[in-house]
Amino acid sequence: MPRCLRQSTARRAGAVDGGAYEPSARPKAGSGPRGCPVHQPGKFLFLDSGSTNLALVELLADDPERTVATNSIEIAAAVLRRQAPQLIVVGGTVNPIVGGCVDAAAIQSVSQLNIDQCFMEACSAAPTSGISAFDASDAAFKRAVLANSRQSLVLVTNEKFDARAPHRIATLESIDRLVVEHDAPRRCLDGLVRAGAYIVIAGSIVSRK
Repeated sequence: MPRCLRQSTARRAGAVDGGAYEPSARPKAGSGPRGCPVHQPGKFLFLDSGSTNLALVELLADDPERTVATNSIEIAAAVLRRQAPQLIVVGGTVNPIVGGCVDAAAIQSVSQLNIDQCFMEACSAAPTSGISAFDASDAAFKRAVLANSRQSLVLVTNEKFDARAPHRIATLESIDRLVVEHDAPRRCLDGLVRAGAYIVIAGSIVSRK
């Protein structure tokens, strides 16, 4: 099974000088200098397993008060190389397909956390089914992360608009920000916005309403 996201998406989400998407709904003002707000000091961040979140580690500004949690050994190692002051690794049995811990022990661990922002990867995003995953355990773990996060950001590359994944994670309206590529198909974005998505494209935010 291929990884859900590419590293290029993370870089576009962090460096946001691209053009704005303009659907029928007017974009909200005050999106800030970065469409994907990785640079907020003192926050407790959770980075879901995946290649895009691995790339996001490079975008983290130095912050002695930040705490980063992850269920990925690879992401944890990258965070340590950045000399992060506080790192939490959510443990359990590593799922080799997902690339992280998503079993019952991992769900129990994440349920004890008070996460400010979670950065999640999705295998599918659609107006009718919301965001979904291929693996049932992965979907259950992601639901637990969302339930314990104040703000959620889900990253989706273009090929995920046409993908079908069997295990639903969340509705579009329940996700705070859906981060997509700068060249995401307009037909897909219009449908997501009508279904309640709040979309970030290379620095621009598209309102739900």
